[in-house]
Amino acid sequence: MLLRSALPRLSPLLVLGDAAVEVQAVTRDSRQAGPGVVFVAVKGAKVDGHDLVPGLDCAAVIAEQPVKTDVPVVLVRDAKAALATMAAMLHGDPGAAMKMVGVTGTNGKTTVTTLLDGALRRAGVRSGRIGTTGNAIDGVLRPTSFTTPEAPELQALLAEMRDAGCAAVAMEVSSIGLAQRRVEAIPFHLGVFTNFTQDHLDFHGTMDEYAEAKARLFRALLRPAGGMPRALLCADDPGWRRMDPPADRWTYGFGPADLRAVETRITPLGTRLRVETPLGPADLHSRLVGRHNAANLLAALGSLLLLD
Repeated sequence: MLLRSALPRLSPLLVLGDAAVEVQAVTRDSRQAGPGVVFVAVKGAKVDGHDLVPGLDCAAVIAEQPVKTDVPVVLVRDAKAALATMAAMLHGDPGAAMKMVGVTGTNGKTTVTTLLDGALRRAGVRSGRIGTTGNAIDGVLRPTSFTTPEAPELQALLAEMRDAGCAAVAMEVSSIGLAQRRVEAIPFHLGVFTNFTQDHLDFHGTMDEYAEAKARLFRALLRPAGGMPRALLCADDPGWRRMDPPADRWTYGFGPADLRAVETRITPLGTRLRVETPLGPADLHSRLVGRHNAANLLAALGSLLLLD
C-alpha cells in the first residue's frame, strides 16, 4: 500500500515530503520500526514518541507535531486514531467484513461476549471473540495480554478471523481501549452497554472522563442504521443515559425496558428467565447463577436478536 492512498482517511493537517512510499506495516513501538514500516509518534504517559523520531529507520512518520527526520512526515490531529486507521487499511478493513459487536461496561463484558460467541456457534455461525480471558476463532482460544489489543495487533487478529470465515465477532471494548483509540477504525454493527461503576480512575482521572470514553462507542463508532437498532443498553443502570446512545436502540433489564425479564427464578442450580422482547417472548435456561448473570443473559439474548 502506498502511504498517499491513506491520506484521504487520515485527513492530514500537513504532508511533508513525498507520500508515494510503500508501506507494509505500522507501529507506535520504535523497536519495530524499519524499512516499509510507518512509525506513529504517540505521546505516552512516560515516553513521547516524537522524541524517538530523529535517526529512526522507517518508511515514514505520522505525528502530531513537526519532527526532525529525512523521511516523509504526515501531521495529524490524533496520532492514535491515525494508527488505528493505518492498521485497518493495511489489513483490508477486516471489521467491515463481519458483524462486529462491541460490549462495554464496568462489569459483565467477558460473560456477555462468551455467551454470545457460544450462542452464535451453536446456531452454526462461525464467530470470533476478543477479550480478557483470551481471543477465540471458532471456539479455539488463545491467550492475550490486553482486554482490547493495541490497534495493529487488533486489526491483524480481525483479519485472521475474517480469513477463517468468521461472520461475527463478540468483542470486549474497554474504556482504556476506547480512550486510546484502539478500536477507532472498526465499524461496529452493535454496541452493548452493561453497567457503569467506579473503576479505572487511575487512568481516566474522573468518572466523567470514564463515562466519556465509554460513550465514544455509541457516539462515533456505530455503523449507519440498517433497519434494526444498533445499541443495546441496560435500563437498570442509570449510567446508560450517559452513553449518548442513538435513537435506534433497545434497552434491557428487569424493570421497564424493550427486552424485559418478566419472570426470574435463580437457584443454586441455575437461572430460568421468561423474557418479553420486541420480536416475541423467549425462555432462557442457564447454569449461571446470580442476578448479575441473569442480566448478562438478557444482554446476550438481545445481542443475538439484533444480529439477525
